[in-house]
Amino acid sequence: LEIEITQVDAFQGREKDTIMYRIVRGNIMSDLGFIKDERRLNVSLSRAKEQLIIVGDSEVADYSPLEENPFAKLFRYIIENPSECKILL
Repeated sequence: LEIEITQVDAFQGREKDTIMYRIVRGNIMSDLGFIKDERRLNVSLSRAKEQLIIVGDSEVADYSPLEENPFAKLFRYIIENPSECKILL
């Protein structure tokens, strides 16, 4: 078993069988910070060959402005596709 822990940027141009993406951005100011960059989200979502696991605070999907929040679309997709995605509480 080979485990590699690194930041999103390190996976640019690479793939792994399973990717665990940790979204830790919950805060009282509802600030997305650098994770509002859709390019980073694209890298995060497209590097897993078999399985993608996203761990984090679902309230991040409600941070506004929603048109600048890539997680709003992602979370909506997860909810609307229960045959492909699961939400575990």
